[in-house]
Amino acid sequence: MRTFNGHYDGEHLNHVAFPLGGIGAGMVCLDGIGSLSHVSVHHRPDVFHRPMMFAALKIKGGGTARVLEGPVPMCKAFGHSGSGMGHSETCWGLPRFAEASFQTRFPFGHVSLRDKAMPVRVEIAGWSPFIPGHADDSSLPVCALEYRFINRTNKPVRGVFSFHARNFMQEQSGTIGEVRPLAGGFLLSAKRKSLSSADAAMSPFVVMNWKVSGSHEPITVAAWQAPSERAGWKDYANMAGPGYVPIGSQVPSNTCTSLAATTFQVTQAGRYSILLGHDGGARLFVDGREVAQELETINPALMERTRVELELTAGEHELFIIQDRAGGRGQGIWLRFGWPASRSSASEPTWPTAGYKVETTTKDPLGEFAAWTDAPGAVNDVAWYRTGGFDPLTMLWRRVESGKVEARALPDHKQSSPGGSLYVPVNIKAKGQTTIRLMLAWHVPTSAITTGQDQLASSSGNCGAGCGCSKTPATYQPWYATKFSNMDGVVRYWNAEYARLHRASTKWSDCFHDTTLPAEVVEAVAANLTILKSPTCLRQHDGRFWAWEGCCDTGGCCSGTCTHVWNYAQAMPHLFPDLERTLRETEHRESQDEKGHQMFRANLPIRPVEHNFHAAADGQLGGVVKVYREWRISGDTTWMAGLWPQVRKSLDYCISTWDPNREGLLIRPHHNTYDIEFWGPDGMCGSFYMAALKAAVEMGRELGDDVHAYAELYDHGVKEMKKRLWTGQYFFQEVRRDAVEPSEQIRSSIVEERELIDAEGPKYQYGTGCLSDGVLGDWLARVSGLGGVLDDRMIASHLDSVFKHNFQENLHDHANCQRPSYALGEEGGLLLCSWPRGGKPSLPFIYSNEVWTGIEYQAASHMIMMGRVDEGLAVVRAVRNRYDGRYRNPFNEYECGHWYARAMSSYGLIQAFSGARYDAVTRTLHLTPAVAGDFRAFLATATGYATVGVRKGKPFLKVAQGTIAIDRIDYIPAKAGAGKTATKTAKKPAKRSR
Repeated sequence: MRTFNGHYDGEHLNHVAFPLGGIGAGMVCLDGIGSLSHVSVHHRPDVFHRPMMFAALKIKGGGTARVLEGPVPMCKAFGHSGSGMGHSETCWGLPRFAEASFQTRFPFGHVSLRDKAMPVRVEIAGWSPFIPGHADDSSLPVCALEYRFINRTNKPVRGVFSFHARNFMQEQSGTIGEVRPLAGGFLLSAKRKSLSSADAAMSPFVVMNWKVSGSHEPITVAAWQAPSERAGWKDYANMAGPGYVPIGSQVPSNTCTSLAATTFQVTQAGRYSILLGHDGGARLFVDGREVAQELETINPALMERTRVELELTAGEHELFIIQDRAGGRGQGIWLRFGWPASRSSASEPTWPTAGYKVETTTKDPLGEFAAWTDAPGAVNDVAWYRTGGFDPLTMLWRRVESGKVEARALPDHKQSSPGGSLYVPVNIKAKGQTTIRLMLAWHVPTSAITTGQDQLASSSGNCGAGCGCSKTPATYQPWYATKFSNMDGVVRYWNAEYARLHRASTKWSDCFHDTTLPAEVVEAVAANLTILKSPTCLRQHDGRFWAWEGCCDTGGCCSGTCTHVWNYAQAMPHLFPDLERTLRETEHRESQDEKGHQMFRANLPIRPVEHNFHAAADGQLGGVVKVYREWRISGDTTWMAGLWPQVRKSLDYCISTWDPNREGLLIRPHHNTYDIEFWGPDGMCGSFYMAALKAAVEMGRELGDDVHAYAELYDHGVKEMKKRLWTGQYFFQEVRRDAVEPSEQIRSSIVEERELIDAEGPKYQYGTGCLSDGVLGDWLARVSGLGGVLDDRMIASHLDSVFKHNFQENLHDHANCQRPSYALGEEGGLLLCSWPRGGKPSLPFIYSNEVWTGIEYQAASHMIMMGRVDEGLAVVRAVRNRYDGRYRNPFNEYECGHWYARAMSSYGLIQAFSGARYDAVTRTLHLTPAVAGDFRAFLATATGYATVGVRKGKPFLKVAQGTIAIDRIDYIPAKAGAGKTATKTAKKPAKRSR
């Protein structure tokens, strides 16, 4: 079994891919064998993007040249896209080192390469700046690989190091590529391709900007019959790649039509195919004439469901689509054009990017990627062989094997080089070593990404004067593009600041890893800090943070820094509190209206939203608690006071909407993180309610506001939860089908669904179930510095029940009809819910049979806080045993998408074990460790970071960076023997059959 927080070797290297890059700046992954993958620099995920990019070493007089990578895991030989064609686009067939191992000390990933046939062993250190408290330095579009060559022999070694990359920046359609020399390296770029007469025959279509209707009508005969003028048409650029228009996100409800329109330019008359992908009913109009109709709903959506052929003249045409979302998922539409019949033997062209216009020019680059080194004697080669097929790589490898170090440029400019290389002479003394530093950077200043529906003119929000909404760009622009206007600026900065940023990142890494916490805990926390470097996270032009929930393979998954998902994420508020505070500002300003209703998904670019969906009870109530948390972390009472009117309005909305009779319980249906509404009061959202009330009381009293009504409601609510939602072992849900008026009851046209609802009540409830995050609000209150909001004995009992009934050492006999790949078979994990008292609904809440790492870590840290140390560790071990590199990437814990934000709940494990929390308002260090005896742990504050712990029975704080002003240490030692209360321990996972 692999050692936690140790090396990855053998089959554990199969899926290791360690993210490098800045927060919201894009990502390149260093694989466990030393290769580069998941290259995502265009502001969207490209999870399986493995452009041909590799380093090599040729030892003079030493035989075969080697790629500086270990053996290619054989699991990649088949099963991935393109495997049936032999993966000719890779360098996998080139000689490489015989052995590899990988270890991480975040933000550094270390690869070791060995080969008995080579006189040197190689150590690769991949990293990118990560400096808590310094968001700008941690948001740079850069990374580096330091190659250290260690001579194993008693003789000098001479050789040539080289690095090579195909121009993958040109992969976007409608672009031309260029490879240019750079001092010590090369630069890959792509520019927009002008549409000339010569291009017309090869590119018969140019799409103009999409427009989506800002007003939506209920599905009626009139609305469904034919296109008409609609109010509030808005430009809408592509969100997730060419050809996809996510119009479903613009529609208020499933009872409305969605409408989209575009114009397109035909440069060559002829007969064409239009292919429309969708999931609901749809009608397609061209130039006002209906050309296709598909009224049946099919799920899942089909990419090319409706096809029509028609004659089109040269010139501009109008396309109009009506989609019926009543029965479909409404995720969007896909559109492709086919070639004219006369060109049917040619491959179909890709759909041009939204915004591609005839008048575009090649003046400004769409994006650039640079690779260079400051090693003496480095030269560049931007003269790759320019024919197709295997020829470029064949000729490139011949050059690598020759051991030549010679700068080369193309003899003409008719066509750019397909890639670039750099070469460096290497001379290593006997038993000596040398290091070559390879620096990588990218600059993609714009995107076509935008999400969310704009606020209607008739609506009003909380932005106020001077909010800057009118200056918001139409599409997402990265923060780094405001700091660096071009690639030259990035290169200069990376060269000038490299040493400083390396020292600062190393200093933080050393402090973080200087700990006595269990190895599995350190591994779990560090592995999920990579989420901040993944495409899950974006940082827009003004520096504000915004994120997806996770990443689909080629696009973001679930937009808007979803408030109920980010309730769990505890890393950023401590490591980058200034970025976290921007989330609270967005939630309570752009995403909140005058009534206090919050949309739990923020627009991108950040701007006022249209309030056309439920508020999320756990997300909105959690936001109140998190304002309190950010206040205590920052000590900035002025900041908190500035948000207080909106916070109070938000809480008042929650009370009036879900607890109109002020019973202290969320009575009316309330939306939550399970993407459904809970009908009737429940422990999970109820604990959020109590936490929000308690936080509001604390903040209001600090500001001298009258909050006695909140205090009374809190006291009453705690009593009601104990009285009505406590089984004696755990908190449950009281399902209430009478929670709304009869006219608001769920209706269904499906007979069997209607019968089930009549028999059991609303679908998707948990009722008598034991929910793993059934007291989640209490956990958030504790990690936020509020303390518990429910009785400690009841909380402990609930968590005991969760461990007893929901934790499975082996899922072999578990039935999961939902999304099983998170944990399955002989793996262990914590189920979201169980029904030990019976009463499981026929259709319980969706996802109930799944295993989510974000909830596993949350529940584990809550257990540890309540003295259940061994139980919490058992859960953590089960997660990290699943993510051990054999079948999953250890640095990509997924839920609804890769690098799922909820998994940053793992950061709460530090506080759970150490009990360390700094209150900047009172300048107090609180220290309530869960385990007796001496220990060391990491502590981050808004003004610095430190090692904190107990030494020889006395508390201590050793500041490593910045300053931490402390007036008092509140130390409560753990009871003797604390941490030894296990009732059920994790076993080694059963061996898999092979």
